[in-house]
Amino acid sequence: MIVKIALSILIITLLNYFMFLGTESISTILGGFAILIIVLLIAIIGFGFGHVNTNNYHPFITSPLIMLFVAFFFIVETFFGWENATFMAEETKDAEKVIPRALLWSSIFVSILGILLAVVMLGVIPWQILGEFQYSSADLTSLLFNSGWAIVIKIGVALALIGSAAGGLVGRPKASFGSCQG
Repeated sequence: MIVKIALSILIITLLNYFMFLGTESISTILGGFAILIIVLLIAIIGFGFGHVNTNNYHPFITSPLIMLFVAFFFIVETFFGWENATFMAEETKDAEKVIPRALLWSSIFVSILGILLAVVMLGVIPWQILGEFQYSSADLTSLLFNSGWAIVIKIGVALALIGSAAGGLVGRPKASFGSCQG
């Protein structure tokens, strides 16, 4: 418990320190987290397609169209917090063009990654067993690679959460400041 508290304090302190340094430093960190997470997901998806058993899709999902709707349902959760990008509009050159395009293309990219991950996950792990896993991404990785890689995925998930917290640090003060002036 003490290690978890110390780690939490360290993360909060580091994020606040980088915020003190400025928006550029925190955006560099967020970019690094994003690249790491994308590389991990592409590795899982790429390697996982070789282990897909199409029999795992039946009877849970009987049609590819239904599979897309199921995937989209779960992907919706990944878009919470994306409004933080709009809070930085005043610091973005040509924000009226750049921010909508960035949100559109990143939404498409995240949707594709999410669908492919769902296809691999359901194809590798039978749905009856998948529901019993506590950390489905780490468990999938353990099945595909070795148990050591499960730790890497858990770290990747933790980094995603840290990145989300950092995004909140960047965006929330801007939103509050803007609402106080208007």
